[in-house]
Amino acid sequence: MIRNSGLLEFPARGNTMSWQGRRGKGKGAVTVRCCLDRALANEEWHTLFPCSYTEYLKMVGSDHRPVVAFLEDKFTRKRRGQFRFDKRWLAKRVLWSRL
Repeated sequence: MIRNSGLLEFPARGNTMSWQGRRGKGKGAVTVRCCLDRALANEEWHTLFPCSYTEYLKMVGSDHRPVVAFLEDKFTRKRRGQFRFDKRWLAKRVLWSRL
């Protein structure tokens, strides 16, 4: 279904076995784990956010792990400080032109 719908899964971090349950009773009980919960998006979405990923957190109060999607684009923009002009640079320019 996922492939036929044109969806792709986000890269994952953490334990991807997102569900846990018990089968059987008594001494014969078995713990079952599987990857039920996923984050999916189409190819266009993955093109817009190529560095996105999901993180599977610890199970707390549920038999499912919380899944957090981090949406990051490929352009990490670093904010530059405000530019301030210093008049002393003009005096240094005159000195450099004389050398």
